[in-house]
Amino acid sequence: MEYLIYLLAGLLGVIAHCFCKAKDIIEYAEKANIKFSVSEYFKKDLFSVGMSILSVLIWLLIFGEVGAKYPKILDYIRFSFVIMGFLGSYIIQKFFSKGKSYISDIIDKKTNIADAVIYSDDIGGGGIKNPPTKIPD
Repeated sequence: MEYLIYLLAGLLGVIAHCFCKAKDIIEYAEKANIKFSVSEYFKKDLFSVGMSILSVLIWLLIFGEVGAKYPKILDYIRFSFVIMGFLGSYIIQKFFSKGKSYISDIIDKKTNIADAVIYSDDIGGGGIKNPPTKIPD
């Protein structure tokens, strides 16, 4: 039963980080006038969220060895699972997250269109018929 409580503590750490990350990405998208929701975040980052949950399971498997080597940690078992869930999720999503790069790609395309570097046909628009070749003074 204790293992389920430890697992739940770790998963709560992962969930807390995921919602913090989703909030940041949604705010980033709003600044660029892009619609993005929590559900879209979870769809884009399903792989990294899954890996974050896996990090909690790994901690559960190796915790006994860590506790044997560092017995002081046994006083903070649940806390260590929450921290490992949150920090594990942070580190994994730092490298594998797709949500923010998705928003950044849209921003890049919008910037390129505004700068007339590419035509709006690339993102489904009507295209610029005569793009400026020189920036007016």
